[in-house]
Amino acid sequence: MAENLTIARPYAKAVFGQALADQSLEEWDQILKILAAVASDKNAAKLLDNPLVSKPQLLALFEHVTIKALSKLSLVRQKELKNFLMVLINEKRLTVLPEIWRRYQQLVAAKQELKEVTVISAYPLDEQRRHSMTQALSRHLKSKVAIDFQEDLSLIGGALIRSGNWVMDGSIKGKLQNLRDGLQKM
Repeated sequence: MAENLTIARPYAKAVFGQALADQSLEEWDQILKILAAVASDKNAAKLLDNPLVSKPQLLALFEHVTIKALSKLSLVRQKELKNFLMVLINEKRLTVLPEIWRRYQQLVAAKQELKEVTVISAYPLDEQRRHSMTQALSRHLKSKVAIDFQEDLSLIGGALIRSGNWVMDGSIKGKLQNLRDGLQKM
C-alpha cells in the first residue's frame, strides 16, 4: 500500500497541476473516480495483468467506460484522458489508479484548505441546523469544512463530530458511557 502511494504521488501531482491550470479540478475528480472504480473492479483487475490483453484494448476499456459515464466530457479533456491512460498503460500503473485518485483528492482539499468533518446525529438534521453547524464548525476549525452528515439512532440524542484526530462526543450515548466509566472507577 505504501509503495502504491509512492508510485501514485507523481501521477496525482501531474493531474492536479493540469487540472489547476485548466480550472477543471471537479471534472478530473470525476474522471479519476471512474478510472479508480474500473481499476478496482474484480473482473477488470484480471484484465490488467493478462498478457493476452493488448494496450489498445486496455485503453479502449478505460476510455469507453469513462466517456460513457461522463457524456459531457469535452474533446480536449478526452484527449488529455487518453494521454494520461497511455502513460499509465505503458508504465504498467493502471493498478494504482485508486491511490492516484485518493492522493488527488488530498491535493485538492489542501489547495482549498478544506477540512473533512463527519457529523453523526441521532436523527436527521434539517437544512437550517446543518447550515448553522457548518458555520460553527468552520469557525471552530478555522477552515472551510466539508461535512458528511450521518444518522445513528443508537446515539439516543446529540451528535458525534469527527475531523481527523479531533473528536467531540456530545451524544447522550457518549455521556452515559462516561458516567458509567466514572462510576466503575469508584
